[in-house]
Formats: sequence, structure tokens, C-alpha cells
Amino acid sequence: MGSLFSSPGFDPKDIPNLAGKRIVVTGGNSGIGYHTVKHLVHHGATVWMACRNARKAEDAKRRLDEYFATLGLRLGHDGVGEVKLLACDLSTPAGAKAAAAELMSKENRLDILSMKWGSFVFTLTLLPLLSKTSLEQNSDVRIVNLSSETHRLFVPSNLQFKSIEDFNVKYGDSAMNDLTRYATSKLATVLFTAELQRVLDQQNIPILTTCLHPGVVVTGMRTAFFAAIWGVIATLFWMSADEGSFTSLFAATSPEIRSHPGPFRGRYMVPYGKPADTTRLGEDKQLARDLWVLSERLANQTSKP
Repeated sequence: MGSLFSSPGFDPKDIPNLAGKRIVVTGGNSGIGYHTVKHLVHHGATVWMACRNARKAEDAKRRLDEYFATLGLRLGHDGVGEVKLLACDLSTPAGAKAAAAELMSKENRLDILSMKWGSFVFTLTLLPLLSKTSLEQNSDVRIVNLSSETHRLFVPSNLQFKSIEDFNVKYGDSAMNDLTRYATSKLATVLFTAELQRVLDQQNIPILTTCLHPGVVVTGMRTAFFAAIWGVIATLFWMSADEGSFTSLFAATSPEIRSHPGPFRGRYMVPYGKPADTTRLGEDKQLARDLWVLSERLANQTSKP
């Protein structure tokens, strides 16, 4: 079934040659992440598929082998890049820091970081490597974070990030509280992206950060509530997981973003690669700064041995 987004202004065929690029994609074993990896590798990049579940990561790599075989191609040959696996548990600061450290022990450059779930610790631990790469001649380093349009609808209007207790708000176990928790995390991604760009600009580090809504893609929702709600929406706004990767791919690779960065720098976009305004909370610079400071404090506390 087609969708309101069925005539994209971006096609993965437009991705430039990525040979020599090193890219990390979190959550790359399924859904949008899997197809993001697929297209990046097809254009020559070496992609680190960062996953918590090793078995699922191996299965995803096998499926990629099979996909390219149907095209008469092979991973690591014929102009196709490589897929490497990175054990990556972002559920704790210590796990995120360990995964980033493992990657840095194996790579001397990192051109693109594509995050399905935002992780302050993972991103900041990798920032020295990203920054080093960004200073090389003809480099184009980007950080892409997945957000969602739900950040517009279900976030408490009195949201604040003043203390650790603000991270530990109990929303309860109801379906609506699940949605509030999810939407709040996606607003936090919008705020983190904007503040990260401000910090990078302040330090004259030429990295571009963006966040985005990938479109309505029904891929393995965690609760029956999500499955039911998105199942209804999908009848009107269906988008395949492959199409859902297009805006991430645009954000990660489009030459337009580097040549005309103004509308994209630290900003939010919607399919396919269109800059969009966010909400009053999403534009709140003090809230973004508060989130940054609080996250930094929490990360420093919890990632120590």
C-alpha cells in the first residue's frame, strides 16, 4: 500500500560514493536501521552495525549477504563496502562507554554516527574520533539522531531537567504512559541534537548534527497499544522500513546539507529530508542546556568503575 510520502524527493541511488567512509549505525540489525546499513554499504562505506544482541546482528549480516547475492554482488567486493559488528548495549552509561571505547580501539576515523536511540555517553565518548576526522581534508562528518513526530503530542508541558529526579519520573504502566515516556525521549533527542550543534559550533568543530522523523513505519512496536495505534495509522500513512530509512540516509549523505547547512544545522527534519519546525519545548534553548548539563552529570556519576 502506498502512503502520503510515496513520492520521495530523495532516492538512495542519489547517495554519493562512500568508499573509505567509516560509519556507525545503532540498531542496524532490523527495521529502519537495517535498511540504512544496506544502502550505505551498497555505496561503498564500511559500516559498524552496533547491536546489543549478537545473534540478531549475525543474522542481519547473513541477510545482507543474501540480499547482495541476489544482485550478483558481495560484501567487501564489487564496490560494496563491509559490515562489521560492534557489541553495543546503550541501556547503561557504562555499556555505552565500553562500546565506544571498543570501536575507537579498532578505528582511526569515524565519518558518520547514525543513532536509532540517543545516547549522550556513546556520542560524547566517540566525539574525539569524530572531531579528529572532521579536521581532515575534504571530510564531511555528521551525527544523525532518530526522533519522532510524537514529540509534538504527548509530552508534559511542565517538563524540566533540573535534577536527577527529573530523569526518574514515574509515568506508570498504562498504554498512554508508555506513549508519554516514548514521546519525551524523542523530545530529548531534539533538544540534545540542538545543544550538541551549539557546543560544536562554539568549539569550531565542523561536524553537522541533525535529527529527524523517519515517517510512520510499523516495525516491531514494543507494546500491543503501539501495534494497535500504528496499525490504524498505517492504513493511511503506510511506509515501508526501506522508505523509512530515506530521511536518515539523506541526513547522513546528501551533499545539499554540507553545501547549504543553514536549514539543517542542529535542526529537525521530516520525510524526505525537509527541514521542519519543532515545538515550543523543542525550541527551548534553556531546556536543551539543562538536559545537556544534567546528562553530563549523570554520565560522569554512572560510567565510573
